[in-house]
Amino acid sequence: MNKNFYALIESRAAGRAEKICLNCDNGSQFSNGDLLELTARISRYIRSEGLKPGDRLVVQVPKSAFAVALYLACLRSGVIYIPLNTSYTPEEVSYFLGDATPKLFICDPANQENLSAVATQHGASVLTLDVNGEASLPERIEGLVPDNEITK
Repeated sequence: MNKNFYALIESRAAGRAEKICLNCDNGSQFSNGDLLELTARISRYIRSEGLKPGDRLVVQVPKSAFAVALYLACLRSGVIYIPLNTSYTPEEVSYFLGDATPKLFICDPANQENLSAVATQHGASVLTLDVNGEASLPERIEGLVPDNEITK
């Protein structure tokens, strides 16, 4: 197989765009098509921020459909996705950011005040994402044209 994992997911989901693939706790649903489109817009944003295949993106966000799409966007664009436990303290997050040297750090807006300085100290830009799929990352991708490129 010459495709990455995301390409396999896309090939299976694209023919069934209307089929529901995620049921969220808040009652919202995402179809395969919804998830693929969201993933493509996040991928476009990641690339526009200068992240290239092999670059790292560290995430400390609550579970959500948007977080799943963020993971898939990283797979799609070849960016290394590093999830952190949401209960890690700023000192623990600092260790991981220092070790991973990510270009981008995404955290829950509730923790942004405590973590922005830590991320900046390690040279990472900071965005936010909450459990409802809201905050600065969703705002940044609003209206972006989906990215059709998939890193192999």
